[in-house]
Amino acid sequence: EMLHDRDRLSLVAFSSQVTWAAKDLPLATGREQARRTIDTYFADGGTALYDATLEAYRFLEAQAGPGVISAVVVLTDGEDTESRTALPQLLEAIAGGPEAAGVRVFTIGYGKGANQKVMEE
Repeated sequence: EMLHDRDRLSLVAFSSQVTWAAKDLPLATGREQARRTIDTYFADGGTALYDATLEAYRFLEAQAGPGVISAVVVLTDGEDTESRTALPQLLEAIAGGPEAAGVRVFTIGYGKGANQKVMEE
C-alpha cells in the first residue's frame, strides 16, 4: 500500500529453488496482480536464501541509473539450506553496493527463531 504508482516491483520467491514471481512490474497497472501473487506464497520446504538475495541484487544492479532508488527487501528466518552461494560470497558481492551501485539490501525477520546474526550481516 505504501509504494507509489510510479514504483516498480519484482518478486523473487525462494524455497529449494529461486523463482521470479514478478519482474519489473509497474505498480500503476500491476498493483492488484502483485497483491494476488504475493498472497499465493507461504514458507515451505528448503531455503535458497543466499541465491535469491544475490539474484535479486544483481537484477537491480543491472538496472541502476541516475535518480533510481533500488532496494532488495528480504523476508526470511535467516536460515539457508539450499543455496550454491555461500554467505561470504554473497556478502562480498554486495559489499560495495549500498552507495556504489545504488542497491540497498534490507532484511526483515520472519518467525520467532529468525537468525538475527545472518540478517545483520
